[in-house]
Amino acid sequence: MTDVVQRVHDIGSDLEGINTEADEQRYLPETAMKQLSDTGLFRLLQPKDFGGEEAHLCEFLESVMAVGSHSPSAGWISGVVGVHPLSLIHIYGLAFDLSLRDNLSLPMLGAKGRWWFVSKRWQQINAEQAGERFGIQPKDPNLLIRQFSGGNQQKALMAKWLSVGPKLLILHEPTQAVDVGARQDILRQIHSVADTGVSILLVLSLIHISWPRSRPSRPAPGRGPTSMSSPRRHRTPSRWWAVPAGARRSSS
Repeated sequence: MTDVVQRVHDIGSDLEGINTEADEQRYLPETAMKQLSDTGLFRLLQPKDFGGEEAHLCEFLESVMAVGSHSPSAGWISGVVGVHPLSLIHIYGLAFDLSLRDNLSLPMLGAKGRWWFVSKRWQQINAEQAGERFGIQPKDPNLLIRQFSGGNQQKALMAKWLSVGPKLLILHEPTQAVDVGARQDILRQIHSVADTGVSILLVLSLIHISWPRSRPSRPAPGRGPTSMSSPRRHRTPSRWWAVPAGARRSSS
């Protein structure tokens, strides 16, 4: 039994006690998230250069299963949050030792900075505007990027590269391992970017995802409110191309 697994079992009774509240509220209490973070589970797959443990995948999975044995909801959240830093680090999209403001400013330093001086005023304004546009929480550009949830890190990654005004945006699994709310926020931003004339290439392992509606639909008679998302199973929005992950180029 690893140290993380033991620490998970040590808080097992507390996790079991939040099951009813988590089911009713549809999210884990902040105290439970703090306890899970303190076990070190969320840092297991994070590289050592970025403050993580760089543990074996089996150790991470064993720890997630230990959490799930006490609280299925907490187990699911642990798996989603814990695996996300690995995917972000592997594409070197974010610098976990830098703040949100610094990460968002990196692509624009050449255009707005000088070799002898880089003003922090425009960096702060840029970070605050990006936070509002993408709904990055919490709204503190000075926090280290590692202190944000996986979904908000993904939003920050999109905001970072959209700041350079690309003509073509290639996105590989942009909603992978994020919660439902963050997923819809990201899809709305992709849709908004496409409306400005930017071409978007999506590389997905699952093509049939739900594109966000521009407005809520009215519920059918006798039914409750409908979802804000609607599956458009046979087409994607204009200027979008969806490519299955792992697809091979034709030899012809």
